[in-house]
Amino acid sequence: MSECKLSILVPFYNVGEFIKPLLDCFEKLTLPEEDYEIIFWNDGSTDQSVDYVKAFLGAKKNRFLYSSSNLGIYPARNKLLNVAKGDYIWFVDADDLLEPSKVSGLLEKCFENDLDLLCFSYEKVTEDLQTVLERCVTQDTGLVKGRDYYSENKMDGYLWIRFFKRKMLLDSGLRFDESLKVLGDYDFTQKIVSVTDRMMGVSDVAYTYRERNGSLLHEKGSDERVVLALLKILASLNDYYTERNDSYLLGLSYYRTQRQMNVILRFVNVADFEARIRSAAKRFVFGTKAPLKYRFFALCEFVSPAFVCRFFGLMNKVREWLKKRF
Repeated sequence: MSECKLSILVPFYNVGEFIKPLLDCFEKLTLPEEDYEIIFWNDGSTDQSVDYVKAFLGAKKNRFLYSSSNLGIYPARNKLLNVAKGDYIWFVDADDLLEPSKVSGLLEKCFENDLDLLCFSYEKVTEDLQTVLERCVTQDTGLVKGRDYYSENKMDGYLWIRFFKRKMLLDSGLRFDESLKVLGDYDFTQKIVSVTDRMMGVSDVAYTYRERNGSLLHEKGSDERVVLALLKILASLNDYYTERNDSYLLGLSYYRTQRQMNVILRFVNVADFEARIRSAAKRFVFGTKAPLKYRFFALCEFVSPAFVCRFFGLMNKVREWLKKRF
C-alpha cells in the first residue's frame, strides 16, 4: 500500500536561483498535503540551491531532501525512485515550472482510469521566463496501450510531461542507464512503452520548460556527445527488444532513434562516426527480425551514412518550407 498518491522527484545540481520559481509553484499546489510528497536529491551542489531547498522544507512532513556526491543526473533519478512512496511518479527538473492548479485534475484522471502512464502538454519559454517559444500540445487519445500510442505519436524523452505508475516501474525493473551522460531519459521512454498497458494522452498544459543556454546540451562538443549517446542507445534498444522478442517495437524504436541521430549528424563531421554507424546498422539489418521497412532504411545507412544524413537534411528543409507556406 502506497503512503501517498504522488511522488514529485526533483534532482538538482548547482541550479542556484533558478530553483526558486519551482519552489513557489510547489507552495501553490492545491492537493492535500497527505496526498503527495516532494523529494529533492542534491547531487553534490556547491552553490546556494541547497539553502533554498532547506528553507522550503521547513517543518512540512511531506518534503524531503537527500544528498550525495556528484553522481550524475541518472544515478540521482534512480536513487529518487528507490525512496519514493507514491502511487504515481513525476520527475520534475529543478529549473522549470509547473501549473499548480492542473496537478490534482491530472492525478484524478490517473486514478479514474487506473493508468500506467499519463502524458500531458507543456510550454517552452526563454531563460528569463518572459517569452513563450513554443506550446507543445499532446493529443487527447483516450485509453490506449503504450505500444499503440507509440506507433501513432512521438515519444520523446521528456520525463516531466508524464505521470508514471510506480508499481509499473518497480515490476518492470526499468531504471535509468547510469553509464549515459546525456539522453538517458530518452532511452528510458523508448523502453517504457513496452510495459505500459493503460496509457492516456491529454492536451492540458501543466508544465513549463525553461530553455537555458548553460545547460549540458548547449555546451561546446554537445553534438558529438549526443551522437555517441544515441549510438549506445541504439545498441541498448536492440538488446532490450530482442530479449523480449518484440520485433515491432525494436524496429520502430530503432528507426525513430536513427532519425534523431541523423538530425544531429548534420552538425558534426559524419566521417568521424561512420564506422560506428555502419556497425550498428549492420547488427540491426542482419541480426534482427524487425519489420523489413525499418531494416531497409538501416541498410541504406549501412551503405552510406553521409547520404542518409543529407537526405534527412533535405526532408527537414521541405517540412520547414511547407510549415511556412501552409
